[in-house]
Amino acid sequence: MNTVYDVFRRLPVGRSIRPVPDGDEREQALSLLAKLELACVCLFDRGCPGYAFISALQQQSRLFLMRCPAKSTFPAVESFVHGGLAEGWIWLMPSDASKRGLTRQERETLQPIKLRIIRLTHPDGTVPVLPTNLFDKHTFPRQSIIDPCYRRWAVENHYRGEKVGFEIEHFHSKTANGIQQELFAILIVCVIARVITALSVPPEAVETDHCLVAPQLKNAVKSFAREAAILVVVAMDPGKALIVFQELPDDIRRVKYYRPKNRRTAKPRVNKGCLNKWQEGRSEKLAAVA
Repeated sequence: MNTVYDVFRRLPVGRSIRPVPDGDEREQALSLLAKLELACVCLFDRGCPGYAFISALQQQSRLFLMRCPAKSTFPAVESFVHGGLAEGWIWLMPSDASKRGLTRQERETLQPIKLRIIRLTHPDGTVPVLPTNLFDKHTFPRQSIIDPCYRRWAVENHYRGEKVGFEIEHFHSKTANGIQQELFAILIVCVIARVITALSVPPEAVETDHCLVAPQLKNAVKSFAREAAILVVVAMDPGKALIVFQELPDDIRRVKYYRPKNRRTAKPRVNKGCLNKWQEGRSEKLAAVA
């Protein structure tokens, strides 16, 4: 499951759901780009960088910014990291993986891709880099590129809210179509709840990085869910519908979310993909050898 998320308005824009064998993250990301305007800048996590993926973005005239690891990555990126520069230019060459499945004529058409690259250093000592095609240093200075990169964490908070607050992984339906309906339904309800929340409080009280107190999203979703059926019933009576809708912001404002003053510690990623035959019983095999 991939989700397009507006990190400034803090709203999900679109979602793509595929079966596990066909759930290529990059292909889903490319299919979701149709929901975005060309003028926007697309932020991608470290699982997306790849020659074919970046080439597809270039062909669509997309502006992008993505995180990229400093090790086990493109040779051009590793050379840049070893050089110790804070910013520079690199040329991505097509890898053997990107050539796989192409004809000889198609391989001859592959061209190097020029990218601007910025080096970061996290407090934990890791050194991620930011490849981008935002070339103009006057329009896009270094810090203006780094700041949006950290905003991408908002989509991770959104996923956390879906999993922890709404238990999205505990499906009620037993069919693939029903599960897809559940996954899209919670996305739609989150958008409506965010919009009503934004209308019910002053702009400075909306959850932002600098605001420690804001209406709780979980309560906003549940408040809307309670009133949704009533709003449908009284939809033909504007007067009654307005009374019900006016009570909704009051319910949303009643429960507050207090953001942590200190940032939560990062936790290692958990791969929930299907295990292959080589991974089954791996821990038991290692214990037996030890």
